[in-house]
Amino acid sequence: QHYFGQTAYSFANGAAAVAVALDRERHHLADGNSLLISYGGSIGLDMGKAGFSFCGYHTGLGAVDATRHTVLAFRIRGGKGGETPNVYLTDGTVKKGLDLEAYATVTNEWTLVALPLADFAGKGVDLSHLESIEFLFEWEESSGTIWVDNIQFN
Repeated sequence: QHYFGQTAYSFANGAAAVAVALDRERHHLADGNSLLISYGGSIGLDMGKAGFSFCGYHTGLGAVDATRHTVLAFRIRGGKGGETPNVYLTDGTVKKGLDLEAYATVTNEWTLVALPLADFAGKGVDLSHLESIEFLFEWEESSGTIWVDNIQFN
């Protein structure tokens, strides 16, 4: 899969599972696709030497310079509502995330999310050279489905 014209993939560790697809039926705009991410398994379970169970979706950003922007914006909706992904940005060296539920509540309707880029920069992420974005499910037991659409820097 390719999103932002870059390589994208899903990943899982331990007893977690994830599936990702483009959904042509459920999207925010009148045409196009949304990103469908379904996740589950034993997310948040301590697997001992294997670490914690977690899963997510990764897409490259191609070293985009986001310094002239103030937010990472996207639309999100959940299958049930209450889903709690963490959103990470990496500059190729530093990877830091924000807890989405501290910024927005996921419902079963499309919700606009605007994550301040200053909050990522404050954690050490170099906004002039963003390599990737990730949506992770971690730290707590969870399973469900989210749709993400219209990811952009504003």
